[in-house]
Amino acid sequence: MSPSSSSSSSLWMEAMAALYVLSGVCQPLLMTLCKNFGLADPTAQLYMVFYYLGPSLLFWYSLYNHHQQPWIAPWRTRYTAMLIAAFDVVAQVLNYSGNSLAGPTLFAIIYSSVTVWTAVWARIFLKRQLTRYQWLAIALVFCGLTLTATDTYQHHHTNHEVSLMVGDGEEEVSSSSSTLLSHTEEELAHFQQVVRGTLLTVVGSALHAGSYVWSEAVLTGPDSLSVAQNTGLQCLTATSLLIVWQMVYTLPRWDVLITKPLVEAHTPLVAAVCLLVTFGLVNLIHASAFFGTIKFYKGGSVMAGVFKGLQAVLVFGATHVIYCGRTGGQEMCFSRGKWWSLVTVVSGVVLFSAVTPQKKQQQLADLNDSIGEPIPTPGRSTKSDESTVASSQSSDEQSPLLLISKTPDKESQEPYRQQYTV
Repeated sequence: MSPSSSSSSSLWMEAMAALYVLSGVCQPLLMTLCKNFGLADPTAQLYMVFYYLGPSLLFWYSLYNHHQQPWIAPWRTRYTAMLIAAFDVVAQVLNYSGNSLAGPTLFAIIYSSVTVWTAVWARIFLKRQLTRYQWLAIALVFCGLTLTATDTYQHHHTNHEVSLMVGDGEEEVSSSSSTLLSHTEEELAHFQQVVRGTLLTVVGSALHAGSYVWSEAVLTGPDSLSVAQNTGLQCLTATSLLIVWQMVYTLPRWDVLITKPLVEAHTPLVAAVCLLVTFGLVNLIHASAFFGTIKFYKGGSVMAGVFKGLQAVLVFGATHVIYCGRTGGQEMCFSRGKWWSLVTVVSGVVLFSAVTPQKKQQQLADLNDSIGEPIPTPGRSTKSDESTVASSQSSDEQSPLLLISKTPDKESQEPYRQQYTV
């Protein structure tokens, strides 16, 4: 690869990473708008249809472009991608339901723990060994999540005590007492809503991390899917599942779940449609950049996790500027507790990435057609090709899941499991 092409590829990857971060910042902010517009009913899941519908357009593009980028991946790999999509639908439904309940600030903190959850999945399913520093990073992230929950509880408890103090001084005024009681009940309901959203996001983040591990399996290797093929196939599968849900559950309850909230929020139909289309287009950019980062960017999914921490920082600032004092409660505003929570979570994510051996930058075979030799695969070396044996040490480009599935016995699997230690 010439210096000019190498430089252009580097710039392309940096631009892709920037799109991944910025589009990830926009998503929770748009989700808050969906809630304000009356479009965020967690049972209807109408917004999730558009969330996956945007990236699913890449499936049709990849079919149209099959002459330049053929579908060389076997059907087993394609079916795996579809199963990943079905699994990720559950995770993302939990995540964005949690975002609509807890607000984008808490969502950003909790969602940034995806990197650590990825390590946990790899340890359980791929038997990857974690160092003491990696476990320390995991502990830091969980401490940060605890600070988030504590800050939310203390804010609610303080407001509750202040309300009671004010009420004790005005017991003789019945109207003030009833107003105070109503205000306290509203605060309690809002606090419970934030707690439910926090729990949903914790579970959704843990599940979503599983798709990181499995997506890297179908995106790497000699018979892998391209970024457009994987993005389109996974999102088309998810869209199909959600459309079935709309037909079975949402449509029979359309007036209650969709029409009534839109009327109560005074949302014009045109504005609602424009918001949902924007949500889908933003996720088209985000999903493409996300899978591209995993496939091409140095560090792969680990580096993608570092970017999650950067997203959390930017979401905090954007949420405070746009929503604090205008919508929602205190969860929309910056506070000292949230600041320390953010610092702790991001520190854990950065520490985990720093102490993790970085995956060697993958050869961009599908970006450089001049490379005619296939990438060597461990366990497939030929006797006549000594270079294949020598290059097996740089087999980081191969997915651990695909390698394990192709090795014949447990004795041959173990060296590669150890080689892919996170």
